[in-house]
Amino acid sequence: MRNLIKPFLAIGLALMATSTFAQNSKPKLIVGIMVDQMRYDYLERFRYNYGDGGFKELTDNGFVCRNGHYDYAATATGPGHISVYSGTYPAHHGIVGNSFFDRSQDHTVYCVSDDNYNTVGADSKGGKMSPHRVQVSTLTDEIKLASNMRSKVISISLKDRSSVLPAGHIADGAFWLDDATGNWISSTFYMDKLPEWVEKANKERKVDEYMKSVWEPALPLEKYEASLKDNNPYEGKFKGEEAPVFPHDLDKIDKSNRVAKSVGKRYSMIKSTPFGNTMVKDMAKKAIEAEGLGKDDITDLLAISFSSTDYVGHQYGPTAIETEDTYIKLDRDLADLISYLDKEVGEGNYLIFLSADHAGANVPAYMESLKVPAGYFDSKAVTERLDQYLDQEYGEADWIKSHHSAKVYLNREAIKEKKIDLAEIQEKVADKLVEEPEIKDALTGKQLEKYDYSRDYKMLIQNAYNRQNSPDVYGILHSNYMDYSRTGTSHGTPYAYDTHVPILFYGWRVKAGETVKRQTITEIAPTVSAFLHINMPSGCYSNPIEVPLK
Repeated sequence: MRNLIKPFLAIGLALMATSTFAQNSKPKLIVGIMVDQMRYDYLERFRYNYGDGGFKELTDNGFVCRNGHYDYAATATGPGHISVYSGTYPAHHGIVGNSFFDRSQDHTVYCVSDDNYNTVGADSKGGKMSPHRVQVSTLTDEIKLASNMRSKVISISLKDRSSVLPAGHIADGAFWLDDATGNWISSTFYMDKLPEWVEKANKERKVDEYMKSVWEPALPLEKYEASLKDNNPYEGKFKGEEAPVFPHDLDKIDKSNRVAKSVGKRYSMIKSTPFGNTMVKDMAKKAIEAEGLGKDDITDLLAISFSSTDYVGHQYGPTAIETEDTYIKLDRDLADLISYLDKEVGEGNYLIFLSADHAGANVPAYMESLKVPAGYFDSKAVTERLDQYLDQEYGEADWIKSHHSAKVYLNREAIKEKKIDLAEIQEKVADKLVEEPEIKDALTGKQLEKYDYSRDYKMLIQNAYNRQNSPDVYGILHSNYMDYSRTGTSHGTPYAYDTHVPILFYGWRVKAGETVKRQTITEIAPTVSAFLHINMPSGCYSNPIEVPLK
């Protein structure tokens, strides 16, 4: 009798295992998390102050790429977000910067601005946005297409571009914070009216509570061992604040600015505090509940971008207590979000991928103090010298249409009018640029079109070169040089401090582990596409990362 039972028992167990596998063969919810300006080293540098449920949970129980990089230069928020979600780089998707010179319109354009659409949720211009400049499909597009539009795609960020670009072209909703009103808004590209849950969030006015609050450190100041002392000479401060020191009284700063009539977009201040990230986390939870994300077997996607880390990084730099404190508080927000996902979607039913849109440089002034070669570049002065040089060579004209951080757009109309060979004038500008002591090298558009670079910074620049939207001459500053103020930091170079970012996968069937193999952010979208057995985004030429599954 026992011999008869054993085969049936084995078959039963196999069926149960098959049933469990079938239920988990695809995650019910993908949660894409982008942490703006997050350097890879923040995972480890601040680990001693992290709790157990946030970054530690993701790294200890997820799959971590220790050597994850951007595979193009000119790292910035707009290009970074669309590169992750399209699985390709600016050469193919076309978003070469947050803003760039549009030759067809003869002026600089913002990467997601679109006057064909209007704001939903506020009486402002903050919603005149769409992804119309993106030249390829996205992971979010492909998820919608694969499900015959039954999947839901929602995107949330403080920044418009960080919400619009991950959302792709056919999302159910993209939402961001309006600097002028403090409302969560969208664009008529997506909808004519805000969903009820977003309108309810706007009526709650949590943003006003945060604007009246005080940014206090999470821990005693002596616990921030990975940072310089409070009030060091390399960090900036809020407008209206006497010194960059804790506590930061936001209500006092806001009132001071209003008295001085320098309010501008007053709610932008909240973005430069950890409160901004908490607001995004809370909106993400509201979206999961209200939209029913992850509640059936059709995979949904929630794109979240935490932008406060970028604003804080720009203002204070990577060695400031404020920056470390922002990551400690983001760690707590992530722990809360993971706990919420476990409860609402269920352990094993959701997949998180986490990365960053770029990393960030050390403050050059701080590096100078350590006697490391570093410094600053003056675009305005160099533009004047270049213009004078070209006047001498070719006669007077308005030769330079746009120039920033050694990236030069030339006046193509004047070049045609004077019958000058474009390759020749590009080469002359490149040669003149490298005479500047802050510039390491310069590549021309014609070189990037003609030659196939396969290594180092030249390859990264070629990956960023889009024939329609990129500059005529691409200058490369020396390491630790930047076109920026002497406090705080920026990004946008081909150096490891800008390209090295976290890439990790967590949840669903992902086995804990790590790799030190060089992986790139354009491999994230094909990895998720492979998990879901769907088409990769149209411009994707990268292979999936070999993430071990259970």
